[in-house]
Amino acid sequence: MTYFLMRVLGLLWIILLCMPIAWASKTTDSSKEDWSFSVEPYVWGASLKGTTSTLPPLPSVDVDASFKDIIKNFDLGFMGVAELRKGRFGIFTDIVWFKISADSSGPLPPQFARSVGMTSNTFMGTLAGAYRLVEKEQSWIDLVLGVRGWYVSTDLDVGPGVLFGAGKIDDDEGWVDAIGGLRTRLQLGKSFYAKAAALAGGGSSESVVDVNGQFGYAFTKKFSVSAGYRYMTVNYQKSGFEWDVENKGPIIGGQFKF
Repeated sequence: MTYFLMRVLGLLWIILLCMPIAWASKTTDSSKEDWSFSVEPYVWGASLKGTTSTLPPLPSVDVDASFKDIIKNFDLGFMGVAELRKGRFGIFTDIVWFKISADSSGPLPPQFARSVGMTSNTFMGTLAGAYRLVEKEQSWIDLVLGVRGWYVSTDLDVGPGVLFGAGKIDDDEGWVDAIGGLRTRLQLGKSFYAKAAALAGGGSSESVVDVNGQFGYAFTKKFSVSAGYRYMTVNYQKSGFEWDVENKGPIIGGQFKF
């Protein structure tokens, strides 16, 4: 139910932002614009919930970790968007990478091990093209088509148990999905604006959904900040590996234009 509700809310958000632009009688001719480049580092306070099995043949486990839990075990990470644009055409990347580690000992099932040290790397990278369908002043609608790649690696440093002696267990998996949808920006005043994106796809995964909505403030033509909420889910299963999870939480970022 939550999955369906988030998709509906995301689509309604996109429609809400698109309607005023679509009704505009006059559009801006951007075909002669110069090249532009922008970067947008951001922080996404995402929780992690779902079912994973990253070390076959170990069984799948249910995961329900809040952003606070993830930060507690956080080592390194990066999140950001970069876009190159000329007229109606643009190409952009969206990268999310983080590394977490945790140690556990004590009341573990003895058939597994007496202690476990875990290190996990998760990477998501999107490369997509954008075509500006409608534009009026600083408001616009883009059609987005591209690919999204995933990489998940898990390393366990286990203490001796009945089934496992002391040693290391590691596994990694990577896959690529096609993705597409809409993104839009609506100018709300001289400095305030709203933006949203709704993307969906699949291929290697059974399904991918990524929706977000944000409100922003432009301090200058070159710098702005925005904050909102992002929801993403992916369901990938292959040869005992399972990554059926949803990430959701507040997002805040700053955009620099060059």
